[in-house]
Amino acid sequence: MLLFCFVFFVCLFFLAYGLLCFTCETKLGGACIGMTTCDDSERCYSIQAAGVVTKGCQNKALCLVSGSCCDGNLCNNAITAAPSAIILLLSSAIATLFL
Repeated sequence: MLLFCFVFFVCLFFLAYGLLCFTCETKLGGACIGMTTCDDSERCYSIQAAGVVTKGCQNKALCLVSGSCCDGNLCNNAITAAPSAIILLLSSAIATLFL
């Protein structure tokens, strides 16, 4: 029950605090582990140019021009299966505790 409460409050914190995005400037294929919280007028972006990948927050108006934006928490990561796998494992652990 304690784990469930912890997960619940962490989720509420991120929902109330704003959009969470990866932020970095790295070589193509490099790891991006920095995170930042965007303002209400911003979205996550990821741009690749000359073998360098840049990620972070960008104004919504600029997203219309570049077309490289998304609006989900940590959506600008190249590895999209990892968050889903973590959520699946976490929900399985919680279900196991209550069954």
